Amino acid sequence: MAVWNEEADELTIFAVNRDLKDDICLTCDIASFDGYRVLSHTVLESDDLKAVNGPFSQRVAPKEQDGTAVDGRTLPVNLHKASWNVIRLGK
Repeated sequence: MAVWNEEADELTIFAVNRDLKDDICLTCDIASFDGYRVLSHTVLESDDLKAVNGPFSQRVAPKEQDGTAVDGRTLPVNLHKASWNVIRLGK
C-alpha cells in the first residue's frame, strides 16, 4: 500500500513479507515521483515470531534499514523474511 502526503510532498510505502523462510525483492514504479529519494526505510522483524513486547522489555523494535535507494524510475526494496516495512520517499 502507498500513501501520498501532499502537504509534506512525501510518498510512504507500506510492505509486508509474509514468507517465513526467504527475503523477497519488491520493485516499485515511481516514475511519477521524479527527483524523489529514500528518506527512511524502517523495518520491524524478529527471528522469534512469538516475541512480544511488554512494559519492562522491548524484544522487538523498529530499526532503520540502510541501503534502500531509488534506481532511476524504480525503487527496488529487499524485504527480509517475516518483516513489516515502511519506506518514506521525498525530495
